[in-house]
Amino acid sequence: MEPRKKILKQLKMGTTEILILAILTKGDRYGYDISRDVKERSEGFFEFKQGFLYPTLRRMEENKLVTGYWKDSASGGPDRKYYRLTRQGRARLDASMEAWADFSKRFNKMLAIAKD
Repeated sequence: MEPRKKILKQLKMGTTEILILAILTKGDRYGYDISRDVKERSEGFFEFKQGFLYPTLRRMEENKLVTGYWKDSASGGPDRKYYRLTRQGRARLDASMEAWADFSKRFNKMLAIAKD
């Protein structure tokens, strides 16, 4: 794997939880819907594979960042598990956004050294 792709993969893995929490601020979603919305909003930059997304959602549920519930499928298919943002999840998102803003500001400032 080329260095740029490897670095991007690591960065993306570190932001998955934040992205899921951000999507859930717009309402309850089921897994595939979360994945599709993230992909669309990021213009394909972020893409969650099912084998990665669902374990992440389970961990987030165990950590009380989201709560899951089952709901009938409107299309008559199998029931879907929906996820809702909890107060703890919202607090984590707010703290993450604040930390990310501070981190990226300082990180970009340090990277500017390489341009001089």
